[in-house]
Amino acid sequence: MKATVNEEKKTILLEDDDKEVRYIEYQLENNTMNVTHTFVYPEYRGKGYGKVLTKKAMEFAEEKGYEFSATCSFVANKVKK
Repeated sequence: MKATVNEEKKTILLEDDDKEVRYIEYQLENNTMNVTHTFVYPEYRGKGYGKVLTKKAMEFAEEKGYEFSATCSFVANKVKK
């Protein structure tokens, strides 16, 4: 499994066996990274990819010194747990 950040497009893509399985979109404003949307392809749902990608997004925010927030309900619920 590999997570790749594309800072230009403001996305984080998760691949498994070189196949895209899930992605996160985010916005940056006032030094805050806000995750606005997530998507997982139906055949990959329920396999824990969301948790992995949420963790990667939080690690990226920390590495960059950004505050982290999520208006995406999926990520917001994962962060609460």
